Amino acid sequence: MKWGTNDFFLGRVVLLAGTLTSIVVISSTLYTFWAAKNGWDFHFMGPFLFTSLLVLIAVALIQVFMPMGKLGSTIYGGLEAILFSAFIA
Repeated sequence: MKWGTNDFFLGRVVLLAGTLTSIVVISSTLYTFWAAKNGWDFHFMGPFLFTSLLVLIAVALIQVFMPMGKLGSTIYGGLEAILFSAFIA
């Protein structure tokens, strides 16, 4: 198997994604523990998170028939990241 520039780049992308995911999960978890210690409650977010998840699933199904393009996919990915960060909390 011959290694090329694209293989190295793809490895860097995976490493970057794993690092960023670890940072987000650890920081969100630490924030949630700190907030719970100070008496904050996140139960009010339940209906919002559920509805947002249903909207993301609907948009994903619509994308099967009408792709959004590169910018739309980037925005969609960012919204997914924000939503699932809130799920961690």
